[in-house]
Amino acid sequence: MVLTACAIAVAGQALGQAPKPPVPPQPKKQIVSKPVRLNPPPAKPRQATKPVPPAGPAVKPKSPPKPALKSFLRKTQKLNLIDGDQVLLIGDGLVEQAQKQGYLEYRITVQNSGKKLHFHNIGWSGDTPAGIARDGLGTRQAGHEPANEGWLQLSKQITDIKPTVAIIGYGMASSLDDSTLEQFKSDYQRLVGHIKANAGKKNRLRLVFMSPIVHEDLGGKLPNGQAHNESLEKYREAIGDLATEHDAWFVDLYRYLRRRKGSPTPPLTTDGIHLSDYGYWVMASAAEYSFSWLPSNFRFGIMDDGTERGGGYGIKLANISQIANGVTLDGQFEGLPPYFAREKKGNLFTQQTAIGRIQFLGLPEGRYTLTADKVEILTADTKEWASGAFIDAGPDIDQAEE
Repeated sequence: MVLTACAIAVAGQALGQAPKPPVPPQPKKQIVSKPVRLNPPPAKPRQATKPVPPAGPAVKPKSPPKPALKSFLRKTQKLNLIDGDQVLLIGDGLVEQAQKQGYLEYRITVQNSGKKLHFHNIGWSGDTPAGIARDGLGTRQAGHEPANEGWLQLSKQITDIKPTVAIIGYGMASSLDDSTLEQFKSDYQRLVGHIKANAGKKNRLRLVFMSPIVHEDLGGKLPNGQAHNESLEKYREAIGDLATEHDAWFVDLYRYLRRRKGSPTPPLTTDGIHLSDYGYWVMASAAEYSFSWLPSNFRFGIMDDGTERGGGYGIKLANISQIANGVTLDGQFEGLPPYFAREKKGNLFTQQTAIGRIQFLGLPEGRYTLTADKVEILTADTKEWASGAFIDAGPDIDQAEE
């Protein structure tokens, strides 16, 4: 990498204040004693009290505080994938639509560089752990299907794949159908049992359970999701408990993918319950964290004396050299960065999806251009480089998109 170049004083005057004239001493007040009453005065007749009218409108009693979300400890053990793993992605629309962007599969691949992994996405919109959305996919004539045809279709797909890693993402569709939470948990247990019974034998089975996302309030004519979220929280807690029971990695999307109302960051969903492109990018980051993997973005800083600042990650630096009009160095990324494939919109959005951040301290005033492999990446002034410039382009992004 190569970085090359291409005070208001505030004065004030105290204003003096004329001293206040001394306050003349006040004469002491004479104390006059009052005569002491020997007998108490006769009691006055009590008047009938009138009810005091309320001042203003009646105040409604405050509703009890909402209970906090149940906490689930993140597994400290890393999710390690093995060469030849058969990775099953199964769930409702959350999983099915994830294959359009591929951010989750990309992060898994980058974090397991050099390993041959096989991905099988059999997610289905509107599906539940019982496979109800797969009814009618069999070869029998309409009206002659077995009552549990959806489950038969789903279980057969799992048997054919023989997964060694299973990423399960149910809950949103189940929260909207007529089934109960207890039925959901029972169907989920049956699904996990079938996956375990039909897992591949080459590598041990690893399980990942994902919670549904929160119903995002987008305003306008769309529902705010408040009542729906009360139901989703129960599904989220049930899945978290199941993850603990089965020693699975729990990706708590309900907790991690929450956008504060009025936040300037882009919405995570298109309609409140289906993730946007950006939402799937954030989901992949949440999974990366939940798997106890190091982040795949990078950060480093160069001090004014030409040494590397502590606290950097994601890149190994060497041969740092100060030149007349900038700095040169060699950098080796630990993996491809977490690229976002859509057009950036504004500085804040760039910061949210940046692949890294670079800081140069002690540069003379001016504008400097960062280049890598003879490709210009970013031109910024001294102030931006000193505070840490966000990077969202470069040769590694081009390689990631391939």
